[in-house]
Amino acid sequence: MAKKKVETNESKKAEKPYNKFQWFLFAIVIPVFFAIFILLIVLSVAGVNVFKWSKDVGSNIPLVSSLVNDDKTSSDKDVQERIVSLQGDIKDRDAQIAKLESIIDSKDSQMQKADIEKQKLEQQIKELQTKKATESNDNRAFKDIIRTYETMSAKKAAPIITALSMEEAIKILSNMKAETLAKVLEQMTPADAAKFTKQLTIESEKNNQAQ
Repeated sequence: MAKKKVETNESKKAEKPYNKFQWFLFAIVIPVFFAIFILLIVLSVAGVNVFKWSKDVGSNIPLVSSLVNDDKTSSDKDVQERIVSLQGDIKDRDAQIAKLESIIDSKDSQMQKADIEKQKLEQQIKELQTKKATESNDNRAFKDIIRTYETMSAKKAAPIITALSMEEAIKILSNMKAETLAKVLEQMTPADAAKFTKQLTIESEKNNQAQ
């Protein structure tokens, strides 16, 4: 009997802490969580931002607020560092863009100079071609003049050439065939023939020295 009484007392002592835990669980913890759950549902239905409200409430609790503030500080620091990093990247990109724009401007300037030089060269070529064509036309016209004097009788050609300036007359006479030249000089007065012959000799000597 005594033994059973001892076992009963020990059993009661073992169950007593367990009963206290159950009482705490059912009397305090569960009702509190249930009340919080009901409150969150009511706030959500009322249109309140539950997460923001929880954060605001938590910030007023000393231990929780320190955790929230620490997270906020850490988050703000990360955001600030990210902003600084992005601003640095933007400055680098701006520097690269400015450098590329400078290179492009330099290339454009070089291309403009090259175009100007090209236009000048093309203009010079045109002028030379025009001059050459003019000289060619002049030579052709002069040859036609010489051919006209050569086909003309020496008697008719002599007085015409004598009436020309010395420069023009010598230019025509110096380009005539030797046979035609002799016939034209024969039709001139001795004074004119001597004058032109002397000048032709001078021009011939100049040409020989130039060669």
